[in-house]
Amino acid sequence: MNFYSADGFFNGTDNKENFFAQCFASHFYFRQPYSEGKSLKFPKNLTFSMISRDIKQRLNLYAENRLLIFLHLDEFYALTSSNPNAHLLDSIIRYLVEFMLCQSFDNHICILPLLTGTNFSTGNDSITGSKITPHYITLFPLSNDIIYSIIYKMCDTKIDQLKLKEFPSFKFSIESLGGIPRFAEQFIRSLNNEDVDTLTDRYTIVQKVYQSVIDGVSNLYFYQWNDIIKGHKLASINLIIFSLIQREIKLSDKLNGITVRDIQDSGVIFLKPTANQNLFTITLPITLIQAINQRLHFVDSKALDFTSNIDADLFESVMIALQTLRQNLLFQRKKYPGHTPITFRDLYPGAIGHQEDLNFEVPIEELEAVNCIGNQGNHEGVHSFDLNKMPIRGSESPINLLTSKKQYLIRNVPMAPSFDAFIFHSNNCKEAIQYKSYQDISNGTQPTRQICLTDIKKEIIKISNNHNRLYNQPSSTNLSPEVKLCLISNKPFKDFEKFKNELSTTPSITGFPKGLILVSNETFTTFAAQFAHFATFREYHSEDSQGDGMDI
Repeated sequence: MNFYSADGFFNGTDNKENFFAQCFASHFYFRQPYSEGKSLKFPKNLTFSMISRDIKQRLNLYAENRLLIFLHLDEFYALTSSNPNAHLLDSIIRYLVEFMLCQSFDNHICILPLLTGTNFSTGNDSITGSKITPHYITLFPLSNDIIYSIIYKMCDTKIDQLKLKEFPSFKFSIESLGGIPRFAEQFIRSLNNEDVDTLTDRYTIVQKVYQSVIDGVSNLYFYQWNDIIKGHKLASINLIIFSLIQREIKLSDKLNGITVRDIQDSGVIFLKPTANQNLFTITLPITLIQAINQRLHFVDSKALDFTSNIDADLFESVMIALQTLRQNLLFQRKKYPGHTPITFRDLYPGAIGHQEDLNFEVPIEELEAVNCIGNQGNHEGVHSFDLNKMPIRGSESPINLLTSKKQYLIRNVPMAPSFDAFIFHSNNCKEAIQYKSYQDISNGTQPTRQICLTDIKKEIIKISNNHNRLYNQPSSTNLSPEVKLCLISNKPFKDFEKFKNELSTTPSITGFPKGLILVSNETFTTFAAQFAHFATFREYHSEDSQGDGMDI
């Protein structure tokens, strides 16, 4: 039974026992919720005692014949809250108490209530007028392997027919569900939909199925979210930000007039315990982030759609989407009182670098990811154009970055002899970005080569050479003060332990380039959070190492 939706609410016209008896009879006899069985016209004086006598007669429950009934009350918090069903749970238990005890088998019927729902805060309370206290268990997300096995078991024929089992895009979409059974159920329902049978392209199939999951989750959670956060956009912003930066929080911390405990009680989010038993991190599946974004429009929804391009460029595409989402969330939060200045430490959580670089204040605005137009053969790209006339794909005329009200994460042309992407924040803050991933990551391979300082310094020379109009300075192994090289890699950094410890205790250290902000395999999960999935990350094991080098 679901008293939040399918079975409706007690309207007060009948007594509570009669309402419960009619709900029970609808499910037990006709396998349908009460809201659909009202036309059956049950007797107005129907009680559970009458039903129990009828069950005994129908099933001949006499002598040694006995019946155990599991009574599943879903969304049971709707039976205790301040709505038309308030205190209905107390009444139900009082009606059933004689059937809930071991000796109730003397009546040949024993009922075991199973209370489930997305709010367990009421699970601590005793049932009014009794000594019965529900024993509640908090369920956590299932592993990706379990979710995958469930989906395959329910859809094996179609998965084999469409050759989806090892298809990277299919695997990614399942991993994005975050281990939430309800999301998996929606995925199974969508995959078994007859509309899928008319499609032949695997990318199109996965995209259609996964988008229907996002739509379903968005519709399922939107009104509940709106009720939980009381229409406050800031609470949603903080939730996603805290999730993306893995911020450690207390249950009493407020997201915007509502505490973390309040939202945890809603069942919408999961909290992961940390080494400190009083602190937690928020876990939000990619699917839920996409569903929220679909409603609140932090970034273009297409930017978060990775199901159509699981290929060699996926790592760069995912990182660009993550950076855009993170900056726009931080920018939205700036509109509310009490915000603090944004630094590179906020934009690159987990990264290592000199303290003055990580704490450098960044003047952020709304960010849009775009592609530069350039002749690859002539080595044209972002690095070879002036800031006041940057040619952008899809724009009728070049963009003046110096006067634009929004900022652009400009993806360079392929194989550009400089950086992979660029963000102009101001004349005093320019962000050059390099994305370095190892090959075949989506096939399950692990990184076998490490990043070394020699290669990093070569990248700095490429960025600061005298052919680069953006910086216009002689070839050097040092970056200009206003330039930060943000190197994002899923490869391990050879000297990570040395520099991590020294850079965290001293303002600067000889040997680590100033202006460098480095994300490597060791800190990648902190930086990428949920986006550190099978197609972007594998944990490094030193015994698999084949030497240094970034394969640039």
